Amino acid sequence: MTTHPVESVEQALQVILWYRWRWWIEQLFATLKRDGLDIESTQLESIEAIQRLTILGLGVALKTLQLVEGRDKPDLEATLAFTCIAAIIPGAIRAKARRQD
Repeated sequence: MTTHPVESVEQALQVILWYRWRWWIEQLFATLKRDGLDIESTQLESIEAIQRLTILGLGVALKTLQLVEGRDKPDLEATLAFTCIAAIIPGAIRAKARRQD
């Protein structure tokens, strides 16, 4: 069900995409809040400190969701959660270990 007009397959696919994004946003904030980092329980008092904590927490929550997505879908590229160089390092370490054996 949606309040958006859906009169074609293209419109239906667009609405589905929006709801997929909405689900990701819900998961992000759930991870930031009680289901993950519990940012709402901070004892910080200044607005600036809470803002910095929230920005840091959003980065951590996003990385956590990326790692979970990678765990659940092993066919995804490692660059979903890591930079290219960070994605290459484990393979390079394994290759070096094989050469030493």
